[in-house]
Amino acid sequence: MIKTTHCKNFNHGRILVHIQYCPNCGERFNVKTDIKHCTDITHNEKRKLRDCFCCDCGTTLTPLKK
Repeated sequence: MIKTTHCKNFNHGRILVHIQYCPNCGERFNVKTDIKHCTDITHNEKRKLRDCFCCDCGTTLTPLKK
């Protein structure tokens, strides 16, 4: 059964998803896969894309302070 959510990311309605976590709400899609351990460099790149959560490890991405 497909779970309904208020998130605007279209991966919630798909059966086959290629990312582990939703970058908008942080919900885990692929429970059977192992969690990746990201570096600060990859998290900084995802912050530039304005993601709220890392789609590989699920970490909350807070904005960088200037």
